[in-house]
Amino acid sequence: MAKKKDKGIQDSLIPDEITPLQLLPLSAAAGAIKKAASAFRVKAARLLECETKDEYVERYRGISPYVEALYDADAAAQHIIDEATLMDDLMTYPTDTRRRIMRDDLERSFDPFHDLPVTGDGGDGGEAVDPDTGEIK
Repeated sequence: MAKKKDKGIQDSLIPDEITPLQLLPLSAAAGAIKKAASAFRVKAARLLECETKDEYVERYRGISPYVEALYDADAAAQHIIDEATLMDDLMTYPTDTRRRIMRDDLERSFDPFHDLPVTGDGGDGGEAVDPDTGEIK
């Protein structure tokens, strides 16, 4: 019997194909991340008196570093939930999710200033910004 030859160099450079079935266990891991962040938000909501940090500052005319840290951690937990949802979607529906992400990126590229003041409307410190060049007039 002949000895089996090693793979060629080109074959060793191409990784094995990932199948949809291989992605499904990762979906469960993303769900666990989302579940943990959601549990944190529920516990934080019991401690927070106001909906937002700004509302708290307006109501009490200030904020302690501890309360501010809790509001910031709560906001971070929401970002984790959003990202875990995206991870789950990517593992479950990779093609459709990538299409949605690319469409969102394209739509954001059409509005490079993201509703920031670009004219002398008084909201930008008195300076006007040229929307084509970004130059301050």
